[in-house]
Amino acid sequence: RLLMSSSLMNERGEATGLSGLCSHLFWTEPANFALVALLGSGSLAKLMSSKRDTQSKQNALACVVAHLFERIPIQPNRARRMREEAIETTSSSLVILPKLPKECAQTLSAFNAHVLDTASQCIISFAEALEAQAMQNPGQAAQMQLEDATLPLSGFTHYAPLQQHQQLQQQPHRGADAAPETPRLASLLQPALPVSNTNVWLPAQHSVAACPFACLSGHGDRFCSVAELVGSTKQRICVDASAIPVVDLCDRHGQPYPLNAYVYDFFKHGQPQTITCDNGVLDGDAWESFRSIQGILQAISTSLELIMLDLQKAGGLSGSKDMEMIVTGFKEVLGIFQRKFQAYSSIPPLHGL
Repeated sequence: RLLMSSSLMNERGEATGLSGLCSHLFWTEPANFALVALLGSGSLAKLMSSKRDTQSKQNALACVVAHLFERIPIQPNRARRMREEAIETTSSSLVILPKLPKECAQTLSAFNAHVLDTASQCIISFAEALEAQAMQNPGQAAQMQLEDATLPLSGFTHYAPLQQHQQLQQQPHRGADAAPETPRLASLLQPALPVSNTNVWLPAQHSVAACPFACLSGHGDRFCSVAELVGSTKQRICVDASAIPVVDLCDRHGQPYPLNAYVYDFFKHGQPQTITCDNGVLDGDAWESFRSIQGILQAISTSLELIMLDLQKAGGLSGSKDMEMIVTGFKEVLGIFQRKFQAYSSIPPLHGL
């Protein structure tokens, strides 16, 4: 569904559009999907057709590349310290990556929301199929409901079918002398709480994929982030966060995601020792990342140039002009980065750093 909505595959399962570029950069996922979204939305075309000078456009495009590829997240507290140290030492590095251009940030936010919605719908459909299959066997359905409503560590159940609740009410207490199957932690937490209506809570609304504990807040099967989707689904539904191609722009608190600006800084000043000392990236790690960035820029430039030639042959003048500006921009960024990386490669390694 995601490939079709991104115009990377048609209804017959054939690759279309920018699928060649996306598959060539498969190892950079989810950055490859995000790049396709930026190209398809026209955000990069608007960026390169703006009235800013050439150097500003190159810096903006390099900033976009640094936001997508070879990212190094930084803890907010450490980011603050690194920024202060860079200011005190008048470093030529920014250290913290600047924000994305507004148009690109909006496109990536919409892309993330679309990917999350697509993944949520797939998981909900899978959960509905499991539930429908279980409903054919009432015993299995009751067992699944009980498992979903039971905390794994304490064994405490906040919601139980009516028959089970009536059976629990007949027991005077469930404390230290509880049944053998009651975990010890549950007996420690509930030594004096009789089982009554006060400690059996009903979820605010029925859910298919979200666990009943998450539904107590009233959100149900609405997930705001990949982390929430992974952490709020029922125990029998295993979700792999790495399989959901979302490029994080904010942390779990909704704050901007601090990223190390080492790629962007190197593009601007080309000083490997500054990258090591001020950006805090080891010499060998920086070299490997820069080599990857060079290969990524080469792949993007070549793929987009081939697409531009196809558009020109097909007579799509407006599309080919936009693509020509983007190709020119990536080639310029590649040329600058390549020269600085070649100079870096000729420098002897920094021992002890």
